[in-house]
Amino acid sequence: MLKKIAQSLQKLPHKFKKAEIPVTWIRKNDYSWLSQQFIKDFVKPQKTAFSTKIENLAQDTNKLGPQPLWEGYASNNIGGSTRMPNNVRTSSTMGNIYTYLVQKRQPSIIVEFGTAFGVSGMYFLAGIELNHKGNLLTFEPNDVWRNIAEKTYYR
Repeated sequence: MLKKIAQSLQKLPHKFKKAEIPVTWIRKNDYSWLSQQFIKDFVKPQKTAFSTKIENLAQDTNKLGPQPLWEGYASNNIGGSTRMPNNVRTSSTMGNIYTYLVQKRQPSIIVEFGTAFGVSGMYFLAGIELNHKGNLLTFEPNDVWRNIAEKTYYR
């Protein structure tokens, strides 16, 4: 499956990032859409036209400093009561894969649970923008994090 994704990523007209993500299948159906997209044992995603802006916004968010965890995480919290935005965000490499998958599948709706500070959502939105269609529905129980993500989405 992941080998096919790597092959499809190579067909996009954007420049490649140097990062590679190793792929290990736990269970694979060679006939599934995902397995047909990822055919190598690594994924080497391409940057999109939105990647630099998204990463700049992510760094601006990180400059806000540590933000409080949602109270629902208090019982399982071993890392303190706050998190830096960079500690809970998706990487740019994975974000570019999200954008690619949205471009390839062209979903009408994407649902994201655990928006955090909105970085992964911005990568989903980049794919939606490149497709000129689709909607993103996000959910984040932490009011502080959700407000930061919402402000970032509108920048």
